[in-house]
Amino acid sequence: MQTGVLRTGVGRLLATVMTVAALLVPAINSQAQADGTGITIDGVTMPEPSIIHNGAAYVPMRSTFEKLDSDVTFQGQTATATMNGNNLLSATIGSTDATIRGVSHPLDAPVYEENGLVYIPITALATIFGAQITQTATGWNITSAAPHVGMPWWLWPLIALAVLGLLWWFMRRPTPTAAPSIAGIAQNPLVSTLLGLIPTLGLEHRMGIAGSILDTFASKGFNAQSFQNGGADIAAARAGNISAVGDLVKQGASFAPQGLRDAVTTYSQRVPSFLTSLSPNVASSLKGLLGA
Repeated sequence: MQTGVLRTGVGRLLATVMTVAALLVPAINSQAQADGTGITIDGVTMPEPSIIHNGAAYVPMRSTFEKLDSDVTFQGQTATATMNGNNLLSATIGSTDATIRGVSHPLDAPVYEENGLVYIPITALATIFGAQITQTATGWNITSAAPHVGMPWWLWPLIALAVLGLLWWFMRRPTPTAAPSIAGIAQNPLVSTLLGLIPTLGLEHRMGIAGSILDTFASKGFNAQSFQNGGADIAAARAGNISAVGDLVKQGASFAPQGLRDAVTTYSQRVPSFLTSLSPNVASSLKGLLGA
């Protein structure tokens, strides 16, 4: 029975202590702010307060600089701050001499170290970051004024001009010309004649016409890959396949009708038996189409 009463008493005591602690923590924080040691950077309250040393106001260097988008490193007694790869500050603990963006500047008070933290005079932030510093009843209000440190101002007009130039180029670039439709190609008199003639030709002439088309267009900058990209089976056409040779004829007409005419003319001149093997009417009609 006594043990139960004791446990109950201890539990009530712990609950009372926790309640008092919960009430005291906000009060302590409020007192710290009332003392004027709080630091607010761009509207965000920092966890570490400012300090007064030998009459000068100081802020913790690492947390303050990091909040202002810069990195702080220490090598021995020397503190170095960088932003976007550019050196902002180099200062030695205990010294008022500092290098800010490559230029020597005296600080209003020496860099100070206390309890493992390095502090810098709050006035230095105006020189380093161009920050606006105001003192309030709760401490210090710091507003950064250099969000683009590390990028020269004159780069922004150049970037704008580059964007406008790209837009102008996209608007002015020529629209690719659509390839002729197969229906349009088939209506070409020479193509129509050849498509009807190829199935009646012997294997030798089909192979010869395919080779002449490829050779002629190669001299005009159209290699075999050009025909393959258009869907023609080059190997089958060279072997005299009727369908493949017909596809080669249509592809040649889509590239350059005059080129197709030159290819057939060249073959008929090189192999006279080609025209003589045709009926007189067909040969006459083909000669008229070739301008022979």
